[in-house]
Amino acid sequence: MSFTNLFSLESKEIYKSEMKIALTEALKTSIQGYMAANEGMKIRTDKTELFKSLPTKKLLIIGKKDPILEANSVKKILKGTDVEIVEFSQGHMSHIENITELTYIIMHFIEK
Repeated sequence: MSFTNLFSLESKEIYKSEMKIALTEALKTSIQGYMAANEGMKIRTDKTELFKSLPTKKLLIIGKKDPILEANSVKKILKGTDVEIVEFSQGHMSHIENITELTYIIMHFIEK
């Protein structure tokens, strides 16, 4: 359920077959591994200041309909920094929902 909730309602329909393939892979994760990963994300410390201050190029990809990371909050936190932000119209799963655009953005970022 937590996996499918990463998609918007429209994406659940549009990317039904891709979601099924990805879910099959996700379900190979042990329950212990899944619980540990979720706990790690829950208790991690805020690294925003470190991220802002790194002396390197930075790219953050966000989704307008992301149920995990609220796009406007992220943009507000990083306003006035040198972090390049790319915002897609969908949610948390850009590698499925925006594969072509995501590939182009990443390749272009690397080339710069």
